[in-house]
Amino acid sequence: QIRAAASVSASPLPTVVRRVTAMQHVSARVLRAVLASTIGGSFQFGFSTGFVNNTEMFIRHYFIAMGAEASGNDRHFNLMWSLAVSGFAVGGLLGTLVFPAVANRVGRKWAILATTGFCYASCYMIAFPAGWWALVLGRVLVGIGAGGACATVPMYVAEITPVEARGTLGTVHQLMITIGIVVAQGLSASKLELLGDDGRW
Repeated sequence: QIRAAASVSASPLPTVVRRVTAMQHVSARVLRAVLASTIGGSFQFGFSTGFVNNTEMFIRHYFIAMGAEASGNDRHFNLMWSLAVSGFAVGGLLGTLVFPAVANRVGRKWAILATTGFCYASCYMIAFPAGWWALVLGRVLVGIGAGGACATVPMYVAEITPVEARGTLGTVHQLMITIGIVVAQGLSASKLELLGDDGRW
């Protein structure tokens, strides 16, 4: 009997059953709210982290074509590209410092919606930069949005989900960050021929 009890407790089946039972307490409205908040916030974080790896050469060709970058001036390009890449981290720091207070003041949902405003504003500046300043500013703005999302989305998800499913749905934040990185890498990879070229980056 002792051996049987030990084998049952060691089996992963009871854990799976408990998780399935816990998810039965989650309504469709809660699932939609979790997906909407993580796609709008967490996914943006992952996507903005992943797309810079493959687009460096395309962005360089873009600025050379518009006359903002001299061909062969590696030192200037490396400096400005470093500023553009690190601008995301600077914005992320600002977002994580500011948005918890914003979430406490106006609520988690409205704070998450505010982070998407920074992401939308950055989309145009990154996609159609008028110069290096626009690209760097766009990276800072999307960093603010992503940092704010990382500070508010986990709180929002934890507060709207039942206790039984809080651990399971709490991992959706990290999952969407990972999916965002994978999607960005896939879209910008030259070998896949999706958006990975000079005309479609």
